[in-house]
Amino acid sequence: MLGNTHAAVGAASGLIVLGGLASHSSVALVTGATLGAIGGLMPDIDLDSKHAKAVGFSSVLYLALQGAARNLTSSLAMSTTITGLIALIVLVVIGLKSNHRGFTHSILALALFSTVTCLILGETWKWIAIGYASHLVIDLLNKKGESLLFPLTTKVCLNLCKADGITNKVLGSLATVTTLVVLAGRIL
Repeated sequence: MLGNTHAAVGAASGLIVLGGLASHSSVALVTGATLGAIGGLMPDIDLDSKHAKAVGFSSVLYLALQGAARNLTSSLAMSTTITGLIALIVLVVIGLKSNHRGFTHSILALALFSTVTCLILGETWKWIAIGYASHLVIDLLNKKGESLLFPLTTKVCLNLCKADGITNKVLGSLATVTTLVVLAGRIL
C-alpha cells in the first residue's frame, strides 16, 4: 500500500482500538491519531527514497519532543527517554539500511520499535504500536511478500491486490472517513 494509506489506516486503527476510552481528551485523541499515523509509516523507512528518510527523521524529532515534554520534571524519566531516543535512532538507521519488506516489516521490528517508543512516551506507545501493526497487516494483502518472521528469509503475503490499486484507494478512503468521524464525534 502507499504511504498516505498507511498513515490513514494507522491513525484510524489507533482511534478504533484506543480512542473509545472515556479519559481521552480531544487533544489526546488528535495526538494519538498522529502517533498512529507515524506508526503506520515507520515500517517503510526501509524504502530507498527521500520520503522514507524524511519519515525516519521526522519520527525521531516528533518523539523526542513528545518525550521531552512528558519527562521534563524527572531526571530518571528524562534519562529513560534519552535511552529510548538513542535506541530509536539506531533502529531507524538499521531500517534505512535494510532491504524493503525485510527487517522493518517483521514482528521483531514491531516489538523493538514498540519497546523503544514505550521508553520515550510511556503509555502512549500503544498508539505507535497499533499503527505499526496495521502497516504489517495491510501489507500482507498485496502481492509482494514481507519478512514477518525476520531473521528468517521466508516472505509472507496473501497475494490479493496490488499495492497501488483499488484496494489501496478504498482502504485509504475508509480509514480517512473513520478518523474524521471518530474525531468529530468526540470533539463536537
